[in-house]
Amino acid sequence: MRLGVGAESGWAVPLVSTDLQGVSVLVVDDNATNRRILDEQLTRWHMKPTLAADSRTALQYLQQKVEAGNPFPLVLIDSKMPEMDGFTLAEQIKQDPRLAALKMMMLTSAGQRGDAARCRKLGVAAYLTKPIGQSELLNGILQVLGTHPKKAEPSALVTRHSLRERNKTVRVLLAEGSLQRLHPLEPEIQPPRHVRLALRRRVVVLGRLAVAVVP
Repeated sequence: MRLGVGAESGWAVPLVSTDLQGVSVLVVDDNATNRRILDEQLTRWHMKPTLAADSRTALQYLQQKVEAGNPFPLVLIDSKMPEMDGFTLAEQIKQDPRLAALKMMMLTSAGQRGDAARCRKLGVAAYLTKPIGQSELLNGILQVLGTHPKKAEPSALVTRHSLRERNKTVRVLLAEGSLQRLHPLEPEIQPPRHVRLALRRRVVVLGRLAVAVVP
């Protein structure tokens, strides 16, 4: 399936966390274009991707890394693959106790009713629908790996909706922080609504590269 590079839709592009540098990640997708796009993007974030064209090859790579004592911390799985699809691969991973710490992110081009429930049952940490914007993918990875400033609850499934909601919260925090700095001695003083909105837009633009480091 084609991954595509979606529009950012006003998303703030977060600063890449240094925690991602050198992190190995397994990419499982039967489409060569998808693998190339993800390989380039993950490498740009200083991660170390390994590419698998099918689920059986992916299982071999996972086993090899475990036996070498250096298991993958993260795997990105395309849900729609021939022979063994992404959900079947996730089930195989879940059944292997040696892979208990592995974080799984499911990428799909055609979400279906019940997919979210299947992901939760199989221990999949994130479920994202293609086309996936760069910041959406990065925010998802940061949150799944626990390097995001605002970590997800262990039982929460990271989705496009949850990432957007979190992004809104971060923007409000950035804007409110700017307003507080505007009147540090008199916090009760608030500028008119149109000024607050203008400041919020300005802070969001200026803080696009700071989203991932907001405390």
